[in-house]
Amino acid sequence: MPDPRDLLRQALADVRPDPDALERTLKLIETRRRRRRLAVMSTALALGFAALLLVWVAFRPTSGSISTGQPTAPPSATATTSLSSTRCVQATTSGDFDGDGTTDEAELLELVSGPVSCQNGGGVTSHLLSQQIDVRFGSGQMLQQPFKDCQPCLTGGGVFSATDLDGDGRDELAIDVGPGASLDDVGFYRVDPSGVHPLLVADPGDPPYVEPGPAILGGGFDSGSQSPITCRSNPDGTRELVSVHAENVGGNVEGPWKIHATTMVLQGDGLVVTSSKDSHGSFPMTSQVFQNGCS
Repeated sequence: MPDPRDLLRQALADVRPDPDALERTLKLIETRRRRRRLAVMSTALALGFAALLLVWVAFRPTSGSISTGQPTAPPSATATTSLSSTRCVQATTSGDFDGDGTTDEAELLELVSGPVSCQNGGGVTSHLLSQQIDVRFGSGQMLQQPFKDCQPCLTGGGVFSATDLDGDGRDELAIDVGPGASLDDVGFYRVDPSGVHPLLVADPGDPPYVEPGPAILGGGFDSGSQSPITCRSNPDGTRELVSVHAENVGGNVEGPWKIHATTMVLQGDGLVVTSSKDSHGSFPMTSQVFQNGCS
């Protein structure tokens, strides 16, 4: 039987040295390290993506709340004033606007950007954001509504007054809507807790002097034209709104003047033209834009 030691010597003698074994081993180690790093990075990326997905789900906008960059709807009649603006009271008046028998207080406000003094007329005009009408009703209700028919308002005769155009005990609101200089218009409005709404001149009106649509009356005020509006109370208790357009057709301020007068009555929320008249004669150069004989 062979000696085991001889068999071991023979087996060791058959082993051949491999000079590339060390290099292959190092490459194998490096490959395994790269695979481990890639596995760690893949895991980190997956976790990061999952976290982002969770954040998006938690804070995604709900349906209908995505901003489109378009202007938002105008504020409602009860919109409040921004805290970043200064509120300057431009004019006040009182009357029974909703017809409940109690006195209501109305204010025309200028909303100005920043801490501008309301006494600084130029600063108010240059920083004017918008205008607003506030009404405190005797019933305790409050109305705050943006007013966009003029900006700025009261640039002519400065009219902001309650007037009862039909004598029913419920006041309408007359507002000087400008534009100023030699032109001046007055708008007439219905006021209630739901908002401030223009009265309407009913068709056909009296064109070109009084056009159908929103009741904005007036015109020129200079040496060549005068366009006053008068609310008058008649002896029988009825009331009429008269819009006059006088044109100087003479060579001096004394005229003669070509005068056209349009007479209207208020029926509901509409002004209905009842008559018109043309005449020639003298006309005062100091006419007020609105002569309120119906307060």
